[in-house]
Amino acid sequence: LAQQPTATRSDTSLSALEKIYSDRLRHPLTQFGYDLFASNPTNETSNGAVQDSYILESGDEVNVVLRGQQVLNTTATITNDGQLVIADLPPVAAAGRSIKAVQDELRARAGAAYNTDVYLSVTRVRQISVLVTGNVESPGQQTLETFQTIMDALTASGGIKKSGTLRQIKLVRNSQTAIIDLCGILIYGSGSSDLSLRDGDKIIVGPIGPTLAIAGDVKQPAICEILPASRYLSRD
Repeated sequence: LAQQPTATRSDTSLSALEKIYSDRLRHPLTQFGYDLFASNPTNETSNGAVQDSYILESGDEVNVVLRGQQVLNTTATITNDGQLVIADLPPVAAAGRSIKAVQDELRARAGAAYNTDVYLSVTRVRQISVLVTGNVESPGQQTLETFQTIMDALTASGGIKKSGTLRQIKLVRNSQTAIIDLCGILIYGSGSSDLSLRDGDKIIVGPIGPTLAIAGDVKQPAICEILPASRYLSRD
């Protein structure tokens, strides 16, 4: 009889793929990359810092501080027609412009009229709705902040199941499809997973692709998903 592997965790916690490889190689193996989502068990998405280059749109809420001859600390929401309206100052067209550009215009106006400086920051960004489907723990519509990424959307959906692909995730936008490979963030800490999202985007996590197992005297024994051979072939 073949000797059974000594697993580091109960067989019930192993995926079907992990059981097959562990039995064949007589060595406990796990699928590489899926613990990426385990670090956020509460499904809380990350809050990215809003930079001066952030492009404002209707629905963004900003904090405006006036210091000098005029003193004011207030918040205002960019209106549906893209205007930022501050007391005692003419409305400023804000939608489609960076925070810095709007702040510079406010400073010029307030400085000329009231010898006052202006400081502008974003306190709440607009929200977007993204549909996540396929092999994730909690498929469905996810509400995110506009600067959040594909990784945030997948984390909000509970992470990718071990039956799902990490390397051929589809991002559908305006009938156009892009293929996202999480290998970049898994190995290098960056990559196409950082791609920002837009309202109405759809993320589809299909079934896992071809795999191979690495065991023995190696730094990190694991089961790895590989790209189909057709992805490596050059096209005419």
